[in-house]
Amino acid sequence: LCGLVQEWRARYFSQDRPFLFYAKAMSYVTVYDGRTDQPTSERFDWPYSLVIEYCNEAPKTPEQIRRAAADDPAATTTGPSIEDAVAALTAKRILVEDKGRYLTLALPVNPHL
Repeated sequence: LCGLVQEWRARYFSQDRPFLFYAKAMSYVTVYDGRTDQPTSERFDWPYSLVIEYCNEAPKTPEQIRRAAADDPAATTTGPSIEDAVAALTAKRILVEDKGRYLTLALPVNPHL
């Protein structure tokens, strides 16, 4: 653990500072991930965009996320399920799970849009 912290600190204070943020548009979000040597950007449509934004300010349970999705006017009956979106975002390390609650790790660039 100490070695990982030292590695992170060295990178944080270098010119290659890691980053993870998202920019939201009207119907999607784009996540910019510079936590590796090869920065990436990826567009996420509904339901991924809902999960990313909804879990941004406070950790949410799967039930809270499902209720928010059911109330979302952008909700569609086709495409991935909320559970699949949460699993995919967690696997990409955009969401983190702790004690059954999910929190978005990416920070919003334009939170008031």
